Amino acid sequence: MRRRLACLGLPMLVLLLLSACSSQAPVSTSGQWLGAYTCGGDLIGLTLDLGEPLGEHVPATFSFYGLPSNPNVPSGRFWMGGTFTGSDRLVLTAGGWLEQPPGHELLDLDGTFSANRRTYSGVVLGSPDCTGFFVTRAD
Repeated sequence: MRRRLACLGLPMLVLLLLSACSSQAPVSTSGQWLGAYTCGGDLIGLTLDLGEPLGEHVPATFSFYGLPSNPNVPSGRFWMGGTFTGSDRLVLTAGGWLEQPPGHELLDLDGTFSANRRTYSGVVLGSPDCTGFFVTRAD
């Protein structure tokens, strides 16, 4: 009986060690993210530059611009500060303009990262005309 338990214990130990070795640490969210957001029914180009988290705080830059389907959108850029709420949800709050085109307002983002941290998507806050956003890691 003791030998049978030992035989069962060794394969279980090997499986546990293999699964521990194969699991990856969470992928960083810092870097450049490319995509778009919807505002006034139009698709607008979006580049998010996320900095290295400082504790729970994430510095960011939100850059917007026209796309081939909507080329008349002026370019603009503002800085943001974000907070992780849970492991995959990041809320980014606008801080101030770096380049403000006339008639544009600051926006906030509330989104979640995919399990592999390759996409970040959610809702745009701060304007009733804006709805969702979607970006993917640029690298």
